[in-house]
Amino acid sequence: MRQAGVIAAAVLWRWSRWWTGWPRITRNAAALVAGLAKLPGIEVDHVPVVTDIVYFRVCGPGLDARDLAAKLKDLGVLVSPSGGNRVRAVTNYHVTAEDIQMVLMAFRAVLQDENV
Repeated sequence: MRQAGVIAAAVLWRWSRWWTGWPRITRNAAALVAGLAKLPGIEVDHVPVVTDIVYFRVCGPGLDARDLAAKLKDLGVLVSPSGGNRVRAVTNYHVTAEDIQMVLMAFRAVLQDENV
């Protein structure tokens, strides 16, 4: 039983640190949604952001979700194509507001290269 207590303590410690960061995480996700909504060739659902997961669609000609994901990966941004032209992006505890701006710059670069 001692081992269970040690593991439980570690989980509780981590949970307390994660939970205090949750408002920042969802703020970053909302900033990502707002930035993506302004980009040509990207369509986002305008729903309240309550998690760290953002879904959007690629709707520009000549570019699909897999192409976008591959080009973003070359720029250091990881997103997941999730069927058709739908893409999933996730912010997490380590993502900062500055990271969101760099991600949006990478999106702009890819979309400009594709003339979307």
